[in-house]
Amino acid sequence: MGNGQFIAALALLPLSVVTLYRFPPAAYESLYRTLIPFTAFGLSVCVVVLIQCVYPRVKNGRVLLLGLNHSLTALLVLASSLLESPLAPLTPVSVFILGTAGTFMSLAGPQTSGGSRLRRMLAAYGIAWTGVFLLLFLFEGTLIDNVLNRVSPVLRSVSVMSLAAGLSFLALRKSPSDYGFGGTIAGTGSLYLFLLHVAFAPASGPFIVLLTGCIGLYLFIGIVLHWFVRLNHRAHYDPLLKIYNRGYADSILEQNPQIHPYSIVLFDIDHFKAVNDTYGHQAGDTVLFEVAQRLQQKILPGGILCRYGGEEIIAFLPGKKAEDAVAVAEECRISVEAVPVLYQGRSIKVTLSGGAAERQPDEPFLSAVVSAADTCLYKAKENGRNRIIGTRQTRPGVKPRLRGQREKEPAGAAKTKGKSAKAARPRKGSTSSGAAGGKKHRANRKGKKPSLVGREWKQTPGLKSQG
Repeated sequence: MGNGQFIAALALLPLSVVTLYRFPPAAYESLYRTLIPFTAFGLSVCVVVLIQCVYPRVKNGRVLLLGLNHSLTALLVLASSLLESPLAPLTPVSVFILGTAGTFMSLAGPQTSGGSRLRRMLAAYGIAWTGVFLLLFLFEGTLIDNVLNRVSPVLRSVSVMSLAAGLSFLALRKSPSDYGFGGTIAGTGSLYLFLLHVAFAPASGPFIVLLTGCIGLYLFIGIVLHWFVRLNHRAHYDPLLKIYNRGYADSILEQNPQIHPYSIVLFDIDHFKAVNDTYGHQAGDTVLFEVAQRLQQKILPGGILCRYGGEEIIAFLPGKKAEDAVAVAEECRISVEAVPVLYQGRSIKVTLSGGAAERQPDEPFLSAVVSAADTCLYKAKENGRNRIIGTRQTRPGVKPRLRGQREKEPAGAAKTKGKSAKAARPRKGSTSSGAAGGKKHRANRKGKKPSLVGREWKQTPGLKSQG
């Protein structure tokens, strides 16, 4: 998702050029001087309000700092667009130097912050932003005239592209851990650097104002998408193991992707109850987390790892055959066994058992593969644990039965079941079910009362007929 947001940011550049061509600044001077700057600043304020809704209590430092940075940048662009106003303290070049510096600051911000940590973060950002602002305000002419204007346009372009590439690399690298928001940071920073390069060109004011408004809209949409991804992630994520939960595994089984080959591996931690009883439940949580993270390093990126039960973990491996799944599961088992889990200075030896199964070409449902993998897992435990057993045998035609659902019987099953029950019932006086059954039946008719001991009928001596 982060890469898609970054590409969407680059698409804003031709969109702005087309808008300038369709609405030339000479014919729409008031549009570019007042309406668009005020709209851009209003969008930046909406971004800050949206951030408060997305993170009502604990804030995301990167999202908050990027929103505040764009609000201040949009305010300076609004002031600079009022050409005759004394409120314009900086030229567009200095404005986007400040905006780019603020984007790098937001990239260094913490993902979660609240209370005193949030206040310290905002204070540090405010001091850094004010320091850069005063530096540009006091030495702007010297910096631009004696340094930046003396740099050749080619070298300036190479420098801007290098900074954009470095910022994008750092932001996209963090994108998977912050629900795709790294792509928004990379896109915003690249647009700021592009505007910094454009600001050196004469008569670039309308394009700068227009693209600043587009950045505000881009940020608003990016935060909304970040919000949705975060909500979906929380609904299908196990907060302890940092992997997907049982609900996500059930959704995969319900979707039933028609991919061949498709293998599934079920893992179970050996003697996990003994770990809880010996070291405590917090140690058990640490063991679960460490095992899940080691499995995830081996399973990703080609597979999906989910918590399936208490200490059971399921791995979905689309596109892998049974022998490949067993090889991957064996790597997981070795990685867990090789390094003990450390908890409060104590070393906990952990081993893993697993069962792997592959979907047959004529198998329509993945639930049969899960059943086969579960059977293999029990075989691994019966054979001494700390091993992986795989098979290609699944039960064809088994429909998926998820939690809260009852398995439906095929049409005519009830009639067949009734007929089979009647056929299994012994006839009167028949000895087909054994001679003992016939003798017990005749004994009851003579008035001798039987008693049930265990699973056998035995006559109780000394009892008389009560008839």
